[in-house]
Amino acid sequence: MLFQSLYKTNVIQGKGSVLLVGDEFCTSKGGISTINLNVARKLTAAGAEVYATVLEASEQDERDAERDGVTLIKPSVSQGFDAKPSLDWLTEYHSVHFPHLPPNVSCIVGHVDVTSRAARKIKEERFPHAKLAMFGHVAPEETEHYKSDEKALGVGRKEASIQEDIGKADVVFSVGARIHRHYDRFLRRNRVDHHIFLPKPSRVFSEANVSFDEESEKVRKPERIVLSTGRVLNVEMLKGHDLAAGAIDKVAQRLDGQYTLRLRVRGIDENDFKESKRILEEKLRSGRVKPTLLPYGTQEDIRRDMENCHLVLMPSRAEPFGLVGLEAIAAGVPVLISEHSGLAELIEELSEKLEQPTFRHCIVKMKGDTATDGDAEKWAERIEDVLKNARSEFAEARAFREKLLASKYWEESQQKFLQACGITDDPSAEAEGGGAEADDSD
Repeated sequence: MLFQSLYKTNVIQGKGSVLLVGDEFCTSKGGISTINLNVARKLTAAGAEVYATVLEASEQDERDAERDGVTLIKPSVSQGFDAKPSLDWLTEYHSVHFPHLPPNVSCIVGHVDVTSRAARKIKEERFPHAKLAMFGHVAPEETEHYKSDEKALGVGRKEASIQEDIGKADVVFSVGARIHRHYDRFLRRNRVDHHIFLPKPSRVFSEANVSFDEESEKVRKPERIVLSTGRVLNVEMLKGHDLAAGAIDKVAQRLDGQYTLRLRVRGIDENDFKESKRILEEKLRSGRVKPTLLPYGTQEDIRRDMENCHLVLMPSRAEPFGLVGLEAIAAGVPVLISEHSGLAELIEELSEKLEQPTFRHCIVKMKGDTATDGDAEKWAERIEDVLKNARSEFAEARAFREKLLASKYWEESQQKFLQACGITDDPSAEAEGGGAEADDSD
């Protein structure tokens, strides 16, 4: 009865429901979930009825969803059935575990390559007349060879699997120009609408309280805290954790006696703690810095990390976009990002468009010289410079933040997304939406 009532309401308003196919509603495990959450808020603010599938939901997730105007759909589990929820529940067994999807779905949204297959199957088997939209986040050909030989050998299969899904979509939104280039030829050949999607920083970060702490500089040996994020085990080469640790070790030796240097890494699975610590300590060979490994955290946790650090690093050897770097810029904390990222391309474009050449200051040009430690040396030079000139770096970061947010670079791409979902971004709807965008309003 509830769904039927919602259906009648939406028909009167001329809007259907949007189903976001995701495995979680929290944002602790990376960019896909963060973008899914921000998209949910954008849709509800525009007046859409939004439903989001999850495999599990904490009490905090429930509260956040209610605040954002999103209806969470959790799996149905038979009594005595104790299997751990998995993506198969959404993909192969959605009719069993998610029988209670709303009847009036007009648009289904999936994310490559986590829930794209599930979104496609739900559309084909239950909502054939709904529009299928997908977000592109990954380019396996760029990233897999930094993980393992097995992953590298499987690139062709993974690319083919992704193409099988996105080729059936009505519209694909690639996160950043780098991913858009990767899939554009295939999608044009298959006549699938294809657009660039530019994420907007969450208000959690754009309203962060970041400043250079003058009082802390009065002690004999001030602290300098460097933050990096993301899983280490099996992706240390891809994410550049080896570069970060090796560079920090060099900086610690050069600045010995001037500062107490700390390296914090947020996003470690508790099962990977020992091995992740070993990987980092192998590069921190002088013993001057002991890494602090922190578990997966919410956006609020990461914001607090940023408020208490002097520099955020994103040293990836390949990064399709790089949301954490964008969040750091929005928070107003000094940041260094790899040139091999979609974010670096966005910054280059904005620096030219806004005539702000200093935007490029945060991009680190890499040599690709892993064997002789050349890249670690390059990062060490840049890290040392930022930490020694922290006061002026914080001032520059604050100015960067203000200009980036004032540019509203994200608006055009997000309007296209609303239109693709059949939603008109009505300002009056946003005003009526209450807390729908409490953390991400325009």
